[in-house]
Amino acid sequence: MRHCFAALVLALLAITTVHAATISGYVRDSETKESLVSATVSIAGTRLGARTNKSGFFSIQNVPAGRQTVVASYLGYDRYELAIELTTDEARRMNIELKPGSVKTGEITVRAERETETREIEISRVDVPIEQLSEIRLGGESDVFRALQYLPGVLASSQISSGLYVRGGSPDQNLVLVDGAVVYNPSHLFGFYSAFNTDAIKDVELIKGGFPAEYGGRLSAVLNITQKEGNREKVEGLASIGLIASRLALEGPVGNGSWFIGGRRTYLDLILEIAPETEDPIPDFYFYDANARITQEIGDNDRISLSGFISRDHLTFAGTGLDFGMDLGNTTGAVKWTHIAGSNLFTTFTAAASEYSTGFTGGFSGTGFGVTNTITDYTARLGAEWYASDLATVRMGVEATNYQFQYLQEFFGPADSAGTGATPAIPQADLIIPDWVYGGYAQLTYQLTDELGLQGGVRADYFDLNNSTTIDPRVALRYTASPALSFKA
Repeated sequence: MRHCFAALVLALLAITTVHAATISGYVRDSETKESLVSATVSIAGTRLGARTNKSGFFSIQNVPAGRQTVVASYLGYDRYELAIELTTDEARRMNIELKPGSVKTGEITVRAERETETREIEISRVDVPIEQLSEIRLGGESDVFRALQYLPGVLASSQISSGLYVRGGSPDQNLVLVDGAVVYNPSHLFGFYSAFNTDAIKDVELIKGGFPAEYGGRLSAVLNITQKEGNREKVEGLASIGLIASRLALEGPVGNGSWFIGGRRTYLDLILEIAPETEDPIPDFYFYDANARITQEIGDNDRISLSGFISRDHLTFAGTGLDFGMDLGNTTGAVKWTHIAGSNLFTTFTAAASEYSTGFTGGFSGTGFGVTNTITDYTARLGAEWYASDLATVRMGVEATNYQFQYLQEFFGPADSAGTGATPAIPQADLIIPDWVYGGYAQLTYQLTDELGLQGGVRADYFDLNNSTTIDPRVALRYTASPALSFKA
């Protein structure tokens, strides 16, 4: 095993010594200067190409010296072409800006670009720009999950549920990430709406199987959501009033970067407050969510972003002698630092925190109870992408996560004799279960021939609570029979 690994390393080092040029950089929107995720960059007349990562970075290796034409494309943007002159062993840094174009559609269609010129091995992966997701609306509101339910392999349990049932798995088997932070319950109104405001989202990536080695802990799917960075050129805003909720978003430049803040809230409870009173009690319900992000570039090689997301659902019911209340929601925060260590090496460090809590309260005839369940996790993650050559890409990383599971139960009796308030009838139960999980992964994507590509990797996780280790190998193959037909396994 060690000899095989050493041979693989020597082979990778050998192919990186080819005397050719390298092109790397970011792909951005020409108007807002915001980076574009999963844009395609290629060299005209060759099979050399790459797709931008979650930070909008790309790297193309072993580009022949001489005059070459760089081509870039992204759905909803005009095609970009630029002729450049390259010298041997040159490492050319170029930031590509794409101009937004008009996209006319006669019907709602989920589209994705066919990346025939890239070397990526894709297994059941769909990258949907937010412009497409905004076309599908429910009750006047654009909904991310409702749009994803139209994709092959994704089902809805009913017309009133926005949950994603991917290839037979339940919604709790999906890993949902917002800027690298886990969201445990991504829905509003008991699953009727998703918790994500499309005005605050830049890109949505859904992986329905064959997960890359960097993802673990779930069985069905990975939903990776990237929030907007904001406009780096000018301050602008967007406000809308819908049948269900109203939305507000603001963005603009700050320092050597940008900021974004957005929010959404229902107003049914506000309408009921001014409505005529009725004999029968009416439940009071509302939900809201908010997104924020600030991004700063430090020099040419470093970028730091701070982002946050919050969503809450609140329900109260005050009947004749019977009171009931519910409050649940997510809170996430993430700090992300990206560093370009070289023309072929990109590193990312992420520190993220996530909390999901459900609280229930009730009362009858002067007595009451309260139950709260909370899941909190803190994650530190370090990853690297090494573009070894035009044929090979290596991704590796390590992470550590601290979990806190808390259960709080309280019972209250009637007011005491002095009338100062409720007194505890039963001692409260407060249970906290901590756990640490340590993980690491390594993955190689290699183009064996013009037709056959291989993606192999392994992920290992150690669970401190029960002192156990899991090892998950990952293997994917792609055979391209023709420019219009390929087989994946």
